[in-house]
Amino acid sequence: VLVVCVRYLGDTLLLRPVFQALHKAFPHARLDALVTAGTSCALDDCPGVHHVIEWPRQAPWQEVLLLPRLTIGG
Repeated sequence: VLVVCVRYLGDTLLLRPVFQALHKAFPHARLDALVTAGTSCALDDCPGVHHVIEWPRQAPWQEVLLLPRLTIGG
């Protein structure tokens, strides 16, 4: 499951209860987050979060370079 939040630190912080609920409901699911660069610290030690990917917030043509990091099952 990929949870996307490309907003601000406070928005990313509000994902903690979302991940806790998802982890409780689907304990064997892989839970990943796609967040704005600089906000991943809000998910440090959050139960159930497997991997956090930071969205660089660059020019749109440069953001395409992020796509290989969003592979399924990777």
